[in-house]
Amino acid sequence: MEKIIKLAKLFHETYEDESKKVGWETQKSCKVEFDDLPEKNKAVMISVVKIIYDKEIKPLTKIKEGCKRLLRNKGRSNICYTKEVKDILEKDEN
Repeated sequence: MEKIIKLAKLFHETYEDESKKVGWETQKSCKVEFDDLPEKNKAVMISVVKIIYDKEIKPLTKIKEGCKRLLRNKGRSNICYTKEVKDILEKDEN
């Protein structure tokens, strides 16, 4: 849950910053640090971020970990990797 809250804080900060850039006026009660937001507002942001994380980020993380595991076992596997896949996985390990 710590990762979700960290992302929710980033979302809040980014939303406020981007809103200013386009001239969007956010509610006065939201122009505060994440920890000082109204509890319902904070709860909604955490919930939205968790849904996005579970639907979009978590599956990609599992795929990435699986690919790393396969790459480490390449000598014991008959799977062929493209140069692009090898480069991405090796870069990520460094």
